[in-house]
Amino acid sequence: PCSRVPICLYLMSEKAANHATVICGQKVVLPDGVSLSPGYIVIQNGIIKDVSPHDPIPTMLQQSVPHDDVLEADVVTPGFIDIHNHGIGGCTNVMEYWLHDYTTQILPRYGTTSVLASLTFPIEHEGESITQKIIEHVEKRAGQVIPGNAYLAGIHAEGPIVTDLGGLPPSDVDMTLESFERFLDRMPSLKVMTIGPAKEAKIAYARLDALLKRGVKPAIGHDRNCSEAEVLGALRVAAKYRDDGHGGTNEDAGQLHMTHILNVCSFKQRDVSLGNFGMVPSFPTMPEYEGLQVPTVEVIGDLTHIHPLALRTVIQSRGVSGVVMVTDAILSPDLPTGTEVNYCGRHIVLDYSRPPSSEATASSPSSSSSSSRRVAVLASDRTIAGSCATMLDIFHNLVRHIGITVEDAVVMLCQNPARVIGLHDALGAIRKGARADVLLFDAHLHLQTAIIAGDVAYSSKEG
Repeated sequence: PCSRVPICLYLMSEKAANHATVICGQKVVLPDGVSLSPGYIVIQNGIIKDVSPHDPIPTMLQQSVPHDDVLEADVVTPGFIDIHNHGIGGCTNVMEYWLHDYTTQILPRYGTTSVLASLTFPIEHEGESITQKIIEHVEKRAGQVIPGNAYLAGIHAEGPIVTDLGGLPPSDVDMTLESFERFLDRMPSLKVMTIGPAKEAKIAYARLDALLKRGVKPAIGHDRNCSEAEVLGALRVAAKYRDDGHGGTNEDAGQLHMTHILNVCSFKQRDVSLGNFGMVPSFPTMPEYEGLQVPTVEVIGDLTHIHPLALRTVIQSRGVSGVVMVTDAILSPDLPTGTEVNYCGRHIVLDYSRPPSSEATASSPSSSSSSSRRVAVLASDRTIAGSCATMLDIFHNLVRHIGITVEDAVVMLCQNPARVIGLHDALGAIRKGARADVLLFDAHLHLQTAIIAGDVAYSSKEG
């Protein structure tokens, strides 16, 4: 049945190793901006066993596949990985989102197959007691493949050590090193922590160093006015971890990340700040930058947190290899405009960042009714507090509005986030030995099927 299309993926179920399901498509997107057409992938027990150019389907294998087990797609990509997501619902209190499995159950329909639970650490409105319950729940779920759910890969801690809150609730920004170490002990699945360079400089980057020692990726951010010297100090601490102990270098260990560049950070033409460090693909050949790595940067690709021109500029400046796309989601895209939720005693409203323009044309992004044009704002002062965008929205934004190829979009939505969280050997790419997290699209890039660890987690036919 697959002779009419060029790509074949064979999914062999763990329960019946000799039984195969065939997924046929026109293009399979591989790592590093490459696509394979024609070709095929063999998946067994949830793992990709082989990727190779297409040959005629072996007669024996073809005959073992019932026709109703054949899936067809025009485009096949790895599953999307969202490393900055506060949850999208399940209750009316944002702080309690990750006490429920609602978010992981819903995300596969939007192409997200793996996610970090982004947690904040408020010190008001019983925030500390709620946070402890959330951490305990997330730790029980982290690292488990649960059928029908996006894979909860661990925790992204947005704070508590930040210089500028932005939309975050107040936290213990001056936590002592001893308290910080105990705090980290509670989160063994912690993968990324947002931390402010100006705060860290005051204690010689001791907390940032503690993260690096544990293999947690520090994400510098939430710091609007940090100085060049304060950012350089953080980069120098990270550079010490490039030595792999065997005479070589571990580039990933010595590289910092940057939380949502151009949001709650500044770019300046003379007295440079955090944003400047994220916008360059490499540092000048000057003594003060010697031996330092440019951080990877994450971008909220909803076309609202930063303007489409700014988004295009970041990608063009950094190249796709240095950019990670995230949602910074805090509300479901399915909610109606005007929905309110509670966030540590504050009201968050789902609204347009600005009234839709009557002059917008049908072809412009600003005229779209997509959730990517709406945003979550604090009702009190309309400070942006998060998005209602999905990784699928961002994928479409990149390809349809920013002019990025499907292959390059996949690098930023799949491959790069997997590397930042240290799971690139298992996730984020269609390659031999990786977990079988695969998305199937039609020719218009509408998501048809999401497969996680070899099992169908979402099908558009089932809703």
